[in-house]
Amino acid sequence: MYANLTIQLADAFDSRVFRVWGAIYAAGTLFLWLLITLRSVIEMKTTFQQKALDRVLPVIDEFKQGQVSRTPEEGISSTTTRHEVA
Repeated sequence: MYANLTIQLADAFDSRVFRVWGAIYAAGTLFLWLLITLRSVIEMKTTFQQKALDRVLPVIDEFKQGQVSRTPEEGISSTTTRHEVA
């Protein structure tokens, strides 16, 4: 908003100083917003990956131990071994 007002002052007073300052301020503001957006996207990706891993790793560990207990669609069921299923 401050950058827009500075640019409007440049138009109103026909001032090159306000025009340059408004352009610099607008570019700086845009750069900061892009950095914040990029950081937010990276953090969201990390958060969603961690939640997915927290959900999948216990199931993988059970399969490695030879147990079949659940799938994400079925929810939690009783633990049975591979030999009991076959």
